[in-house]
Amino acid sequence: AVERETGLRLVGVDQLEPVLFPSPGLRARNLSIAGGEVLRNAAINALTVHLDLPQLLLGRVRVDAVTLAGARLALDVGRPISPRLRAAAAREERRLDTVRLRDVIVTFGEDAEAAPPLRVASGELHWRDADAPISFSGAVVWRDVAAELAFWAQKPVDLWNGRPSVVLARLRSAPLTVEAQGEYVQGLGFRGHIDAQAADLRALADRRLFDAPQLRRVGAASVKAEAALTNRGLSFANASIRLDDNAFEGSFSLRHEDCRPSLAATLASPDLDVSHWLSDAPTLFTTRSDGRPAWSADRIDWSREAAADLDLRISAGRLRLPPYEASDVALAVLMKGGRLELTVSEATGYGGAARGRLRVAPIADGVEAKGALTLTDVDLNQMPAPQTGSRRLRGALSGQLAFEAQGATPKALAGSLDGRL
Repeated sequence: AVERETGLRLVGVDQLEPVLFPSPGLRARNLSIAGGEVLRNAAINALTVHLDLPQLLLGRVRVDAVTLAGARLALDVGRPISPRLRAAAAREERRLDTVRLRDVIVTFGEDAEAAPPLRVASGELHWRDADAPISFSGAVVWRDVAAELAFWAQKPVDLWNGRPSVVLARLRSAPLTVEAQGEYVQGLGFRGHIDAQAADLRALADRRLFDAPQLRRVGAASVKAEAALTNRGLSFANASIRLDDNAFEGSFSLRHEDCRPSLAATLASPDLDVSHWLSDAPTLFTTRSDGRPAWSADRIDWSREAAADLDLRISAGRLRLPPYEASDVALAVLMKGGRLELTVSEATGYGGAARGRLRVAPIADGVEAKGALTLTDVDLNQMPAPQTGSRRLRGALSGQLAFEAQGATPKALAGSLDGRL
């Protein structure tokens, strides 16, 4: 019956032996199972069937639990579930109730790099009957990261058959903690509330647990939001976000399109320090032997900027780039195919206002930069004093500046600079 409904068949077993402790039962060693649908094959070092002792004393044989130890399960998650297997899951029969897993490795395909195996160090799966919820809790390891995982689904049969079910999940590990509650539908993914904290996004990226080059400079991060998670990516709405010392509210999505990560966000921040975010920008100046600054002759590497797409719109009550700062700032950053467009549509500070635009695009030999800046009644006396300690300009400044330049190095860009004031 099992082979007829699931396609699984027992290929071989080396030894059968009785078990008395911790409960009476039967143990099979070195089992080989093949020919399934979602489960392609399995190799199990030891499978122990535990019997219900009180029922056994009454002369009845009833399975209380099953333990899999030292097993390797190969799943084909991309294979459609057949009608016979869906029907088998919905039968109104008592399940095993408890399945204990000890050192079980689950593989999800032939490509271990694209889909690395999951190791269940220890865990328990509970499912009493078709109408009962299903739950799992245990210790798992994925990409060398150990975690405590708990999962609960209200209607596992509906979940199996592509209908919605309420789900709860909790993941706790050193680099990442996630709690989620919502609804899952096969093919549509998860929709619900997520509360996540990461101690260091850079550590997650190093382990290939997180792929977002736009956030490569972020350390600690947390998010509480209404989330939608599909096989194409994830999106957050009504989100409360903290990236290092910066707090945001708004929405964002992270997707993979045409094999490229794409991040889009609309965020508001009361106080934003952008110095950390600009630390990866090309170095424009070097220091000469006499201590004076000079244009850098190092080649500008624009390949990293071309590796991902970004559509970012931010409003900040206060924006800081020490020693400078501005208030009521509205800015947008668009990166597409290596082309960068930075727009500050509104900013106030130092008694005046400013707006500007910068466009940078890769060309055959370096980059091309075009920009424009408009200042209105900016009081130079209120601006931070230069490092030399003396001000060369005083008074209120108003005007417009437009420029363009081309080159492979900051020094070449400065040499080709052309514009009007």
